[in-house]
Amino acid sequence: MPAKEVSSKSEVIHSQDTNSTLLKEVSTKRIDSNIIYPVEIPPHLRSKKPLKRINIVDVLDKQISNDVETQSNKQDINSNETVDNDLSKSLEEIVQLSESEYIPKKLVKPKTALQFYSTWRSLRNESEQGQFLALIPPKDFISLFKHSLESDVFSSMIQVMESQFLTNAELKNHVPDILLGLSQVQRMSVLLMFLGKEEKQSLDNIISSIKDVCDPLKMKKLVACFI
Repeated sequence: MPAKEVSSKSEVIHSQDTNSTLLKEVSTKRIDSNIIYPVEIPPHLRSKKPLKRINIVDVLDKQISNDVETQSNKQDINSNETVDNDLSKSLEEIVQLSESEYIPKKLVKPKTALQFYSTWRSLRNESEQGQFLALIPPKDFISLFKHSLESDVFSSMIQVMESQFLTNAELKNHVPDILLGLSQVQRMSVLLMFLGKEEKQSLDNIISSIKDVCDPLKMKKLVACFI
């Protein structure tokens, strides 16, 4: 037998023995499915077929690509316009529903400044704020606010008294006591300093309008504090 043929058979037998040994080792061990185990193949047993080259052809030319992009942009614009229109209609429906089904909040006298601020800022208009302000006895302002009356709230209280109390004969009678109660709140002089021009004019208008319902002693105190 030629030496070359004997050598080839020996390599095959060696390869088979090696693979058998490897398979036995793998079978006796715990196989991890995430591991790829090597298999030894002699060079003369490997595939001799050449690798194939795959040519990729771009079938879309520049004009077709531009047309597709333009069409896509048009669809996006139309889609965005549709979404905006739907959103606008939905918001209008929500506002209309909110206004039609609005139930006035049940007003109660606040026990703390925090309760007052929370309720005051939740009210929808000056009419409701006027009703809420009328619930508070003027003598309670000093204990309710102490030194915590905020300037923006004080400004809105002035506007409410001017728009709601002066136009109502019954409520107008309470304005002197309300102002007198507010004058006892600490740091009132600082709050008056930060009033805007419109708020100062409103306050002057209130003082002038209540002269007919305020006794001279109270009026003197109010003028000394607010004018």
